[in-house]
Amino acid sequence: MKKKILRSIRDHENLMSFLSVIYRAFMLNSVKKHKGLKILGGGYFAKRTHVKNLGKDNTVEIEQGCRISNCNIQLFGNGNTVKIDHDCMLKDLDIWISDGGSVHSGHNTYISGKTHIACIEGKKVLIGARCLFSNDITFRTGDSHSVLNLGGERINLAEDITIGNHVWIGQQVVILKGAFVGDDSIIGTRALVTGKKFNGNVVIGGAPARVIKTDVTWNHELK
Repeated sequence: MKKKILRSIRDHENLMSFLSVIYRAFMLNSVKKHKGLKILGGGYFAKRTHVKNLGKDNTVEIEQGCRISNCNIQLFGNGNTVKIDHDCMLKDLDIWISDGGSVHSGHNTYISGKTHIACIEGKKVLIGARCLFSNDITFRTGDSHSVLNLGGERINLAEDITIGNHVWIGQQVVILKGAFVGDDSIIGTRALVTGKKFNGNVVIGGAPARVIKTDVTWNHELK
């Protein structure tokens, strides 16, 4: 019953916008941002969240019903975008994004502890809907330094990262450039997910990560 009531409240756009205004009026709903940054959206709830803008034409969009606390977003360069779809819950999330990059989280995704996303060199980090993150999780689309062959050519170019819908990510997982994890999958504790494609409905784990089980799914509730 309680979940149904909360769900009906979150689905009511005007009510969520009103509650957000009340929340802000009591100095609770605060996203501290630098001048010149566009923050779009409304009806979200945020506290102790900071956005640092070091460029132009950068945009952060937070949709209705999101609950955000202790988060930091830093945008370097121009044309970066961060979008958080409706009803996400984000705690202790740190985003670094540069050079026209994009970070997008689908709706109803829960980040329950310390997570760092470094989206550099204009790449994308795409996180699906209804995902569940544990804590101490790292995403990196690039290496931040150059690796060259003996002819002076750089060989460690950045790549996008894609996480499908309804993916559960365990503690201390590291997800590196080029990784693709399909829908309804599970990433085990301390896995190192490198630039490889994993189909949906699998459990992956290890360093580097490999498929441990196939034909599985998972549920938020312990049955």
